[in-house]
Amino acid sequence: MKSLVLTIAMMLNLWSGSAAELAEAPLPVPTPAPAVLSVCVGTEGHTIDPGYLSDGEDAAVLHHLFEGLMKYAPVRGDKEMNDMALTCGLAESVQVSADGLTYRFTLRRDAMWSDGVPVRAGDFVYAWQRLLQTESYGARQLGDVLASVTAEDDRLLTAVLKRPCPWFLKLCAEVYAAPVRRDLTETYGGDWTREENIAVSGAYTIAEWVHDDRMVLVKNPYYYDSVTVDAIDWQFADSPDRIAADFTADVPDSTATGAVEKSGVYYLYLNANAIRDWRIRAAMLLAIDRASIASQVGDGAAAAEGLVPAGISLTDGTAYRPETAPMLVWLQTKYPSYDLRSYEGRCSLAADLYNQAVAEGTWSHGRTLQYRYNVSEVNETVMRCCCDDWLRVLGLTVTAAPMTAEDYGKLLTTNTFDVAYLSWVADYDDPLCFLQIMERGGANNHSAWGSPQYNGLLEQAAMSGEQRDSLLFAADCALFEAERFAVCPVYWFGEPYFAADGITGIAHSSHSGYWFGNVKRQ
Repeated sequence: MKSLVLTIAMMLNLWSGSAAELAEAPLPVPTPAPAVLSVCVGTEGHTIDPGYLSDGEDAAVLHHLFEGLMKYAPVRGDKEMNDMALTCGLAESVQVSADGLTYRFTLRRDAMWSDGVPVRAGDFVYAWQRLLQTESYGARQLGDVLASVTAEDDRLLTAVLKRPCPWFLKLCAEVYAAPVRRDLTETYGGDWTREENIAVSGAYTIAEWVHDDRMVLVKNPYYYDSVTVDAIDWQFADSPDRIAADFTADVPDSTATGAVEKSGVYYLYLNANAIRDWRIRAAMLLAIDRASIASQVGDGAAAAEGLVPAGISLTDGTAYRPETAPMLVWLQTKYPSYDLRSYEGRCSLAADLYNQAVAEGTWSHGRTLQYRYNVSEVNETVMRCCCDDWLRVLGLTVTAAPMTAEDYGKLLTTNTFDVAYLSWVADYDDPLCFLQIMERGGANNHSAWGSPQYNGLLEQAAMSGEQRDSLLFAADCALFEAERFAVCPVYWFGEPYFAADGITGIAHSSHSGYWFGNVKRQ
């Protein structure tokens, strides 16, 4: 290991300096890939133990270290940023029973740990059983669907589910579902993840680790697939834009060379108890200038067109990207004379719906609403823009009511507000993750609205079948029909990034993050 660290230190010294200096430095021998790629995507997570991840953000570097039965692999291309797709990882094949309850995985013969020990089916059994004993978010996701897991021999793993789960293979690609070695955890306890003790199943292993500073990754010599980058100098910082690197994520818009989609949505609850006429709720949804808000929020944000973010994967692996905005489908059919593709057309319908409710006496034009939120720069920006739009388009006064984060969390559970915000990031790569926010009786539905019919759509969409993707779209649309409009999507998350000149082959998925193993330097 000492010789390996020495080699990497020499490589880092050779390639040290800013991205601009790297681009200008003469190379004695042209190479299609950098010897060392320097990257920064945020701070160091609290652990690299797959069983104890607290959220998806901790998993950024771990996708390079740990691989499970399935993985998100780059779609080959020479663009600066390329897509990723779900495919087999350490499993060479998988068979699914007709009832969707039993998955039989056959491991690759050349699936190896970074110390040369074969990866065995029992490593997955141990890892999953160990995971389910924790309180991590991975334990909640896997434990919700997994009934049992067994190793029939070293290469054959069988997982039995409690109910059909069309996104189960996506769960198998998450870092928390990667294998873990019992001999290492029992020998070293919590120190098994130290660089001198660890064995990993992914494309890279750890050569050097300075906590809260950097982690140097080098190729796993026993990894079955090929990667082009010899080493990745993974730097940790809470402000990536202050780091001189070949690639940095979450940079200011002014220095970004591009932006990627992230599987998250910022939305409002329009409390159905406080705002009883659905036309008022629909008018408030229509009056918001989402493009302007996304521009002011920055960070690659995009105007939301429904509750499910564009880019999250459908059952067939393609990205969820409806041709028609789900929150406008029913309204456009109901009111065909309005052009809802334009903000002006949406404002016109919003004013008419609002005035109809006032004329019929179901709403008082002089009534004032309160907008509840916990204080942050983003929340202040969204609140101010929405309140300005509602006053300008509808003549509706909505006052700001900021709170502490602790008090705000308590408020949401009481349904005693008029307007409140929340944001949601995918726990798993499927539209149902977002649609379940609004299920009747759900712990995350704070709108005081619920519908047995909507829950029925979700139950159908939770099952396998040829119509599943159309059911998911139908459920997204169903939130925005008569007597509904209790949720108001504002923007979908994005992330601006900087890539040095000549860097190509970075891969990204809105859910699994970045992959740097196949980067090239032109």
